[in-house]
Amino acid sequence: MKQAALGALLVALAAVAWSSSSGSAAVAGEPAALAATPAQQLQQARAGTQRFKSVAAAKLAGYKQSTPCIDGKGIHFRNMKHYREPGVFPGRPEMLLYEPTAKGLVLVGLEYELADSDQRYETTKDRPRLFGKLFEGPVDAHPTGPQKLHYHLHVWAWKPNRSGLVSEFHSNVGCG
Repeated sequence: MKQAALGALLVALAAVAWSSSSGSAAVAGEPAALAATPAQQLQQARAGTQRFKSVAAAKLAGYKQSTPCIDGKGIHFRNMKHYREPGVFPGRPEMLLYEPTAKGLVLVGLEYELADSDQRYETTKDRPRLFGKLFEGPVDAHPTGPQKLHYHLHVWAWKPNRSGLVSEFHSNVGCG
């Protein structure tokens, strides 16, 4: 039991260390992050994005607003550096989802995206999985996004969603 808890802590620490570094994709801990349980991946996601509850911190880390507010999803802030990295990792989402409130923008969720390697609707051999769920797609590019066909996954890591942790929309995320 203690070994399992220690293992989960080490995986979470590796995710935090990676999320705050500017290293390459060959950083220790990433394969373990992908092999972790959904609960461990959620811990990694929260540890890696905790500092982005501050929009200023998100901007300093390279996230830029990429959409207006979308009901059920919020305002998307995209990090182009993460798009260029191979793979997807719990502590390094490609997008942060913020909800506008009277007190300012509040971090409510994360979006992970990965380009479809062959750009064909009929094949899905490269469909990624995080949080115990397969990504949706392949889907067409977002009007403001760099991807053509891609896979995506919305994770409501910071605001509980009655539709579940992984769901494209959140019924209680509005635009003001």
